[in-house]
Amino acid sequence: MKLTHKKVMAFAIGFSALLMAAVLIAIALSGAWKPHSFALYLVKDLDTAAARATALDELPLEAEPVLTDRDLNAYHWSSHTLALANGAAILERLPRTPTHGLPFVVVADGKRIYLGAFWTSFSSQSVDLPVIDTLLGDWTIRPGYPWVHALDPDPRGDARIRRALSNLGKLIDE
Repeated sequence: MKLTHKKVMAFAIGFSALLMAAVLIAIALSGAWKPHSFALYLVKDLDTAAARATALDELPLEAEPVLTDRDLNAYHWSSHTLALANGAAILERLPRTPTHGLPFVVVADGKRIYLGAFWTSFSSQSVDLPVIDTLLGDWTIRPGYPWVHALDPDPRGDARIRRALSNLGKLIDE
């Protein structure tokens, strides 16, 4: 059998395609493409006031979450405190938190659940959104800043978040 240039090229292309398919299948089976069950995405190019004035489904989000279920060791449901594997690493991913907040969206199983904001204790502004104070270091999602606001309904208690965290084995009821 005489090998021609066309046969060699056809074999090389076919082998390359087969190899690429095997790599893609391996990546898919490893879970690398699996969406996060729980994540916080920063709102892209909007301040907190503008984010509040925009429908949740229309908010532009950053491509990658700032915090995911992989960063989470546990979620204490009664206090809405996140026990993180490395809170300092997440702070490094965050841009500087302005005194008017840095808006984020909580996503559970691919669904946008609510708008919140990273806040700083240096701020003299109050807000009635769920907030994480980046200076406190305890990663609790509080109902407002600087005092507890009555959020009605309180989006932190959404059943979809609870279900996602429970399915991950990271939900702690206290």
